[in-house]
Amino acid sequence: MILETEQQVAAQQQRAQPEFHFATVAGVHSDGLSLYIGAETSPTEKHYKCNTTCKFAAGQKVYIQKAGGEYVVLFPIGNPVTEIFADRAEIANSVQSNDLETDRILLSANPEKDHYYAWSQTLGWRQID
Repeated sequence: MILETEQQVAAQQQRAQPEFHFATVAGVHSDGLSLYIGAETSPTEKHYKCNTTCKFAAGQKVYIQKAGGEYVVLFPIGNPVTEIFADRAEIANSVQSNDLETDRILLSANPEKDHYYAWSQTLGWRQID
């Protein structure tokens, strides 16, 4: 197909670009996220599906993309994370800490050897296979 006018070229480029947008999380629900999209002052009634590997909270700015006619929340936007903490992990139940308020627990794995490790400030490294 040969495009002859600037209007045709512009129209073709608009169709080819995916719709990416920013939104703010209004609420976290069991079936998805309610959002403030664009300049809206009231949250959406619809609960949008989201990336299940990210933790979302009300007030976070998020990146959304239109897919299949509706928005999907891809990930939160913000300052870089300097530490990642496990808030729930079944395998970490075997790691005990004397100071749960200030202790940090890190998880590490070597799936090729089926080895799993946990580290805490008070206990050091422990294998938790």
